[in-house]
Amino acid sequence: MIWQSALVVTFRIIEYPSDVSIYGYNTEGMPIWGAWLLIIMSSMVAGICEEIGYRGYMQVPLEMRYRPIPAIILVSITFVIIHLDQVWATPLLFHLFMLSVLLGVLAYSSGSLIPGILAHFGLDIFNFSYW
Repeated sequence: MIWQSALVVTFRIIEYPSDVSIYGYNTEGMPIWGAWLLIIMSSMVAGICEEIGYRGYMQVPLEMRYRPIPAIILVSITFVIIHLDQVWATPLLFHLFMLSVLLGVLAYSSGSLIPGILAHFGLDIFNFSYW
């Protein structure tokens, strides 16, 4: 809830570029069911792939080598850097970092990627439909 509130406040202070749609998808000419299908599928793919990649393949080996806190920080920095090509990312660098830290802590504390995948999926559905 805090994360979503921070996004809403950020885009009230810094105007989101209205001529750019998320990931280049333009849903204006789509039927509502098509737009929602696109949002759900994009959210699902991002949640599954990013959590497996960042928290599974990157964070777990780094935890074993450097301990959890440095691993979560390194993965979160990487997460932010990878998202810099997104038009919406620049005003949200701190938000992205903190979100990644929260997802990293969730993966570490639960010992599973499933809670992080579900959280990431839910966050993206909210964000994509908001944008």
